[in-house]
Amino acid sequence: MQELRELAHSFDTATQQELRVLAYLAICMAGDIEAAYCALLASIEALFSWFRVDSATYSKVLLPFVEGYWVDAFQRERFRFRCPELVATELDAALRAEPRGRVVAILRAVLPAFRISGLESAADWLRRKSTSND
Repeated sequence: MQELRELAHSFDTATQQELRVLAYLAICMAGDIEAAYCALLASIEALFSWFRVDSATYSKVLLPFVEGYWVDAFQRERFRFRCPELVATELDAALRAEPRGRVVAILRAVLPAFRISGLESAADWLRRKSTSND
Protein backbone atom coordinates (compact mmCIF):
# COMPACT_ATOMS: atom_id res chain seq x y z
CA MET A 1 0.00 0.00 0.00
CA GLN A 2 2.77 2.40 0.91
CA GLU A 3 4.42 1.75 -2.47
CA LEU A 4 1.23 2.71 -4.31
CA ARG A 5 0.88 5.85 -2.24
CA GLU A 6 4.50 6.81 -2.94
CA LEU A 7 3.98 6.09 -6.63
CA ALA A 8 0.86 8.28 -6.71
CA HIS A 9 2.69 11.12 -5.02
CA SER A 10 5.62 10.81 -7.42
CA PHE A 11 3.45 12.02 -10.31
CA ASP A 12 3.32 15.78 -10.77
CA THR A 13 -0.26 17.05 -10.65
CA ALA A 14 0.44 19.69 -13.30
CA THR A 15 1.73 17.32 -15.97
CA GLN A 16 0.83 13.80 -14.84
CA GLN A 17 -2.50 14.18 -13.05
CA GLU A 18 -4.01 11.24 -14.92
CA LEU A 19 -1.27 8.91 -13.67
CA ARG A 20 -1.70 10.18 -10.12
CA VAL A 21 -5.44 9.53 -10.26
CA LEU A 22 -4.89 6.04 -11.69
CA ALA A 23 -2.51 5.27 -8.83
CA TYR A 24 -5.10 6.55 -6.34
CA LEU A 25 -7.75 4.33 -7.92
CA ALA A 26 -5.37 1.39 -7.58
CA ILE A 27 -5.18 2.20 -3.86
CA CYS A 28 -8.98 1.96 -3.76
CA MET A 29 -8.79 -1.56 -5.08
CA ALA A 30 -5.79 -2.74 -3.05
CA GLY A 31 -6.08 -0.92 0.24
CA ASP A 32 -8.23 -0.94 3.29
CA ILE A 33 -11.43 1.07 3.28
CA GLU A 34 -9.97 4.17 4.96
CA ALA A 35 -7.09 4.29 2.44
CA ALA A 36 -9.62 3.75 -0.34
CA TYR A 37 -11.77 6.64 0.86
CA CYS A 38 -8.81 8.97 1.15
CA ALA A 39 -7.55 7.99 -2.31
CA LEU A 40 -10.98 8.53 -3.83
CA LEU A 41 -11.39 11.83 -2.02
CA ALA A 42 -8.00 12.94 -3.34
CA SER A 43 -9.13 12.05 -6.89
CA ILE A 44 -12.75 13.09 -7.00
CA GLU A 45 -12.34 16.71 -8.01
CA ALA A 46 -10.18 15.72 -10.99
CA LEU A 47 -12.59 12.95 -11.96
CA PHE A 48 -15.50 15.38 -11.90
CA SER A 49 -13.55 17.87 -14.01
CA TRP A 50 -12.95 15.14 -16.62
CA PHE A 51 -16.33 13.41 -16.62
CA ARG A 52 -19.55 15.39 -16.41
CA VAL A 53 -22.47 13.75 -14.63
CA ASP A 54 -24.31 13.47 -17.94
CA SER A 55 -21.47 11.49 -19.56
CA ALA A 56 -21.44 7.78 -20.30
CA THR A 57 -18.21 7.43 -18.29
CA TYR A 58 -19.93 8.83 -15.21
CA SER A 59 -23.03 6.65 -15.53
CA LYS A 60 -21.32 3.44 -16.67
CA VAL A 61 -18.01 3.57 -14.80
CA LEU A 62 -17.72 6.12 -11.99
CA LEU A 63 -21.21 5.76 -10.49
CA PRO A 64 -21.28 1.93 -10.46
CA PHE A 65 -17.74 1.82 -9.04
CA VAL A 66 -18.45 4.25 -6.18
CA GLU A 67 -21.87 2.82 -5.40
CA GLY A 68 -20.78 -0.81 -5.54
CA TYR A 69 -17.59 -0.26 -3.58
CA TRP A 70 -19.18 1.61 -0.66
CA VAL A 71 -22.30 -0.54 -0.40
CA ASP A 72 -20.14 -3.67 -0.34
CA ALA A 73 -17.55 -2.16 2.02
CA PHE A 74 -20.22 -1.07 4.48
CA GLN A 75 -21.95 -4.45 4.41
CA ARG A 76 -18.70 -6.38 4.83
CA GLU A 77 -16.83 -4.10 7.25
CA ARG A 78 -19.39 -2.02 9.09
CA PHE A 79 -17.23 -2.23 12.22
CA ARG A 80 -14.43 -0.32 10.43
CA PHE A 81 -16.63 2.78 10.00
CA ARG A 82 -16.78 5.36 12.75
CA CYS A 83 -20.39 6.35 13.46
CA PRO A 84 -21.86 3.32 11.65
CA GLU A 85 -25.45 4.20 12.52
CA LEU A 86 -25.06 7.69 11.05
CA VAL A 87 -23.30 6.30 7.98
CA ALA A 88 -26.04 3.68 7.51
CA THR A 89 -28.75 6.33 7.55
CA GLU A 90 -26.84 8.72 5.28
CA LEU A 91 -25.74 5.99 2.88
CA ASP A 92 -29.30 4.71 2.56
CA ALA A 93 -30.47 8.24 1.68
CA ALA A 94 -27.55 8.70 -0.74
CA LEU A 95 -28.47 5.54 -2.60
CA ARG A 96 -31.91 7.01 -3.24
CA ALA A 97 -30.45 10.22 -4.72
CA GLU A 98 -30.78 10.90 -8.41
CA PRO A 99 -27.99 9.15 -10.32
CA ARG A 100 -26.45 12.49 -11.35
CA GLY A 101 -25.87 13.40 -7.71
CA ARG A 102 -25.39 9.96 -6.23
CA VAL A 103 -21.56 9.82 -6.28
CA VAL A 104 -21.32 13.07 -4.32
CA ALA A 105 -24.10 11.95 -1.96
CA ILE A 106 -22.38 8.61 -1.28
CA LEU A 107 -19.00 10.22 -0.61
CA ARG A 108 -20.63 12.75 1.71
CA ALA A 109 -22.45 9.96 3.54
CA VAL A 110 -19.22 8.09 4.21
CA LEU A 111 -17.14 11.19 5.06
CA PRO A 112 -17.76 11.11 8.86
CA ALA A 113 -16.49 7.53 9.01
CA PHE A 114 -12.83 8.29 8.32
CA ARG A 115 -9.95 10.51 9.31
CA ILE A 116 -9.00 12.62 6.34
CA SER A 117 -5.88 14.34 7.57
CA GLY A 118 -4.29 16.32 4.77
CA LEU A 119 -7.40 16.15 2.58
CA GLU A 120 -9.40 18.96 4.13
CA SER A 121 -9.57 20.97 0.88
CA ALA A 122 -10.92 17.94 -0.99
CA ALA A 123 -13.49 17.37 1.76
CA ASP A 124 -14.49 21.04 1.57
CA TRP A 125 -14.91 20.71 -2.21
CA LEU A 126 -17.10 17.65 -1.65
CA ARG A 127 -19.23 19.47 0.93
CA ARG A 128 -19.70 22.45 -1.42
CA LYS A 129 -20.33 20.33 -4.52
CA SER A 130 -23.91 20.39 -5.61
CA THR A 131 -25.67 17.07 -5.98
CA SER A 132 -27.62 18.44 -8.93
CA ASN A 133 -26.71 18.52 -12.59
CA ASP A 134 -23.30 20.17 -12.46
